Amino acid sequence: MTRVVLACVLASAGVAAAQSADTREDVVPPAASSAGYVVHTFRSRFTAGAVDWQDERNANFQWFRGRFFGYPPLDRAAVSRAEREEGVVLGDSRRANYGIATAAPAKDGAGWVGVAFGGGAYIEAQLRFDPAASRDAPQQGWPAFWAMAIEHLAALPAEQWPGQPQGYQRFIEVDIFEYDLTRFGLPEAWYGSALHDWYGHYQHTCTTGYCDHSTAMPDVRMKPPPATDFNRFHKYGFLWIPATAHTAGRAQFFFDGKPIGKPASWDHLTDRTPELEMRSAGFSVLDRNHLVLILGSGRAQPMTVRAVDVWQASDAANLVCGVAASRGCGKN
Repeated sequence: MTRVVLACVLASAGVAAAQSADTREDVVPPAASSAGYVVHTFRSRFTAGAVDWQDERNANFQWFRGRFFGYPPLDRAAVSRAEREEGVVLGDSRRANYGIATAAPAKDGAGWVGVAFGGGAYIEAQLRFDPAASRDAPQQGWPAFWAMAIEHLAALPAEQWPGQPQGYQRFIEVDIFEYDLTRFGLPEAWYGSALHDWYGHYQHTCTTGYCDHSTAMPDVRMKPPPATDFNRFHKYGFLWIPATAHTAGRAQFFFDGKPIGKPASWDHLTDRTPELEMRSAGFSVLDRNHLVLILGSGRAQPMTVRAVDVWQASDAANLVCGVAASRGCGKN
């Protein structure tokens, strides 16, 4: 894809009107309040105007069909309003579960539009899907709710690892929910959640792609309560607390408001060599990155998403970008 540089402003308190909620009606999830995240910086119920149906890519929308990496926009038939209920239905994303997202490349190729979340957050989606359909479909895609650094998606200068040769990148991917474990022969009642700290020169430092420090495979396996029915709506959450000079960073996945799986932790981000950094500060790049939220699914595996929410201490560390570099970055 064309590499662009766009100086985005940090979102000031109270911006992103399309995303913000009336806090008087909000109930802060316990996972969010435990971290001091009581500001509802993003609230999506997929009402009229939330999705960029016509691929306009302007600051009036919460979700975009336009995609990074030179991918074509998500096919219009692959996303639709849910019938008789709030939400949207995601169909075949065709590109690694990359359906709609909270940011997209600008149409003129000179920047990006949307919002990316930084500085810590509690992120949660309410979704449902038919596990039988996923088990029967070819596993080239699957129901997923995940996030990736805008620094990598938009090829911003901050994806460069300071102190390393030019082009040596480092960025985070957070897989909050993926229904893909059956392809590994694991129980159909489980799903996957993981962190991936990607780094290196693509297909050079590690010949298979990027090098990575990732959640260990046994810890990827999320085991919800017995008799969980994925055909019904459930909440899939992710708590991110950045490290400080005195405290470790922490991450924890949630299912229906309760912790699930093992927590992850890391030391304060530094610019040491990759070998030293990954020993104690793997995943710490999350604290420098800004997350774009992504929803997607695979062929013949519709996923209905009813709500997506983000709670933070404030929106001061979020990046909010306008239509194009020529018009600058501004308030969504």
